Amino acid sequence: MSTLINLQPPSKRCFATEIKELNLDTLIKRKEELEKVMEYGLFPEWMIVKTSKSVFDVSYWDMYDVMRYRRLLLIELLDRSKKFELYPKLKFYF
Repeated sequence: MSTLINLQPPSKRCFATEIKELNLDTLIKRKEELEKVMEYGLFPEWMIVKTSKSVFDVSYWDMYDVMRYRRLLLIELLDRSKKFELYPKLKFYF
């Protein structure tokens, strides 16, 4: 996947195809960053949305898009896992 940041609004993007192109390390890092967004409200740079040509006119994803991206990312992580245990603790092996 390209290292460039996609500055389009999340409603115009297909998260499912974007997530499938990411490698496992990037997926795990993004999962950690999503947890920071939900807990502290600190948005990473890949969640920037550029709305006009001005450099200073930027915004971030809303929580609906964050939760939608998180759900698809967790599904992709589950698909890539080799095995997992549900009892006594939830464990995933990649």
